[in-house]
Amino acid sequence: MIKYILSICFSLSFFLPAFAQKSAKRELRGAWITTHFGLDWPRSSETPTQQQAAMISILDQHKATGMNAIYFQVRNQCDALYPSSIEPWSSTLTGTQGKDPGWDPLQFVIDETHKRGMELHAWLNPYRAVASASQLPNFVPNHVAKQHPEWLLNNGSVITLNPGLPAVRDYIMSVIKDITSRYDIDGIHFDDYFYPSAPVRDTATYNSDPRGMNHADWRRDNINIFIKRVYDEVAILKPWVKFGVSPTGIYRSSTDPTIGSNTSTFAYQHYSAVYADTKKWIQQGWVDYLAPQVYWYIGQSGSDYGILIPWWNNQASGRHIYIGQSIYKVGASFANPTEQAAWADRTQIPRQMRMNRSETYQSVYGEIAYRTANLRSNPLNVRDSIRVKIYKKPALLPTMAWRDNTPPQSPSELTAVKQPDYSYILNWIKPAATGNELDKVRQFVIYRSESS
Repeated sequence: MIKYILSICFSLSFFLPAFAQKSAKRELRGAWITTHFGLDWPRSSETPTQQQAAMISILDQHKATGMNAIYFQVRNQCDALYPSSIEPWSSTLTGTQGKDPGWDPLQFVIDETHKRGMELHAWLNPYRAVASASQLPNFVPNHVAKQHPEWLLNNGSVITLNPGLPAVRDYIMSVIKDITSRYDIDGIHFDDYFYPSAPVRDTATYNSDPRGMNHADWRRDNINIFIKRVYDEVAILKPWVKFGVSPTGIYRSSTDPTIGSNTSTFAYQHYSAVYADTKKWIQQGWVDYLAPQVYWYIGQSGSDYGILIPWWNNQASGRHIYIGQSIYKVGASFANPTEQAAWADRTQIPRQMRMNRSETYQSVYGEIAYRTANLRSNPLNVRDSIRVKIYKKPALLPTMAWRDNTPPQSPSELTAVKQPDYSYILNWIKPAATGNELDKVRQFVIYRSESS
């Protein structure tokens, strides 16, 4: 029997003006931590101790901002930020691909994230093998691009694994199952890269097994097969581990909302650009959520944030939509004067986040900030606005009834003892553990009244 003791100090809360939007009790508040090229973390020149300290600083700041979920990039280009028997160590840690850094970054980030009451989702790029084709000769011999050149699609810029090959699906699935089985992660997360941009040299693969489809539909079906497989196999292995994808912000452009959003026909549309049929994935229940990267401003011609949010909200089919938020554009320089003015407006991101939270959009359950480095630099005080106004009060994570709809048992024997310094000591007994992993208690929520 475990007894929990907690000292709670009461303090005055910030005054919220009458027009402020009520804080959400349950809301996904996420941040991507990009390790590709060390964009957010780490610096390969630093020692492990320095890298760990830098990560702690990042997580502390995200927690202080109000975040409750971290999307940590653990696989950039068929490499690993954790010890793996399948893929080599990422060069982002030491500057040298395949070099053991002497510690396990994924385990460290899981531990530190959970200490702060946040979820940790392992972010992978499933297909990208070599980010810059010119660098392939420098890769280590045991990298998959060297081991299986017959699996590769090379468009002259990026080298990817061929999604049309069953052996490729088996390979990537082995990586995902390895991570899921060995680590206490809360989710598996894919970004927006699937098929490479044109030219896609896969005619021979298509001709060997067209399955009665045209070439474009065949490519989409290859991705569909894999997405469904990931969802099914992760659910069997650990049914509490979530699976979601963050595609680009426009699925298809059409004046018919059943086909796509009312956006520019010249816009990048991931249905045709990378053959990702995300609408089908969420309708079929092959993902727990989609997090479209709606990286445009409210009112933007051809890709209006105000048009895309309601469109995505209407695609949810009972699952969750989280919005990818373009923090990296705040205060940045743009050649277009209208775009420059929009992102120089310090209210742009707060207005977007309030739109996400609107009761009109019941399937939008929160957002994920891109990137961590930009959020930390606080351009136009955007982080301060989020922390003090939008995320002023903590939020629980949204529930997923299709995963588990039975809450754990409540704690018992709660007592509160007032202290001379006006703090209180709370005592309670944790509910007894059951054999069901989904009934185990990880953390407790304590509410404080703002009135007597």
